Amino acid sequence: MKGVIFDLDGTIADSTETIYEIFQALFADFGFPTPSRRSIRKVEAFDRARIIWELLPPEKKGDKELKGRMDERCSVLAHEAFARIKPMKGAKELLRFLKRKKVKVAIATNRGNTAPELLRALGLAGYFDAMVTARHVKNPKPHPEPLLLALREIGVRGNDALFVGDNGVDLQAGRAAGIKTVLLTKRGSGIGKLRIRSLLGLKPLLGIGK
Repeated sequence: MKGVIFDLDGTIADSTETIYEIFQALFADFGFPTPSRRSIRKVEAFDRARIIWELLPPEKKGDKELKGRMDERCSVLAHEAFARIKPMKGAKELLRFLKRKKVKVAIATNRGNTAPELLRALGLAGYFDAMVTARHVKNPKPHPEPLLLALREIGVRGNDALFVGDNGVDLQAGRAAGIKTVLLTKRGSGIGKLRIRSLLGLKPLLGIGK
């Protein structure tokens, strides 16, 4: 493999619990019923604007002014949450390994303008050769556009790259982009889906030695 593309939340950043907290606080701030963890989990892989739209009551989905205010508040809550987010176990060790092997590494995330700041807060920004966020594309994942742009940014062809995500949205995007995709997840087995339980489990799949 000449390149590896990573999702950010739930893959490089151990942020799942924090995401639940952010959107529950957001909806409480605006006087809406607190969304359940289950309802957030169903949409957490989408970009922020899509998550808000999905969780809003039907009669509020068309209110652009409300969605704009909620998006701004969500950005504030996300920044405040940085101190509570840690790197995923094994992330730094794996990234050091890839850097030593001169493998190009990129991020392709549906997170928006908070993504670069989160990576800096995690102490991982220096390990990535490129970053594609929701702000860089018209079509976030599950559309393949973020992955195709990441490939161009690192100068690697799809058949020489691997994409690592953690959910069905990532799997759809990887397949649509024609990139071999691995899911970091402990949920189920999934016939035909390549899964790892820890980031360090990726090493044997890379074919680049120890």
